[in-house]
Amino acid sequence: MAVSKDGDHVPRARSETDPSTHVLTPRLSQILHLAAEGKTDKEIASELMISHQTVESHWKRLRDRFGSSSRVFIVSRSLSETVDKLERELAEARAELDSLRSQLGRANGKLSEETVSEKAAVELRS
Repeated sequence: MAVSKDGDHVPRARSETDPSTHVLTPRLSQILHLAAEGKTDKEIASELMISHQTVESHWKRLRDRFGSSSRVFIVSRSLSETVDKLERELAEARAELDSLRSQLGRANGKLSEETVSEKAAVELRS
């Protein structure tokens, strides 16, 4: 773990550039979620019905994955990555929605053309 001139912990470059190293198990996600709510390790252990040692073990895995001993950094980075992922998924969903709207518009246009042709055919028969 590198330390800046100010004494702050600096994350490893690998974690800085490769969020895929932060893929979390459901349990690690639970730990981070509860920590983000401001819960202590003791409260996390109680809520998840695991030992305090197990919570510490999970924090060690999180420190290794995020390359930082700062819990604030780990929680904030995790939240930031979650927001980024949700924004990407939202953009993809919007693009798909736009595509579906476009397809629907083309289908409606064809339907309108067919309706006009049918009306014209009826008028010609009359």
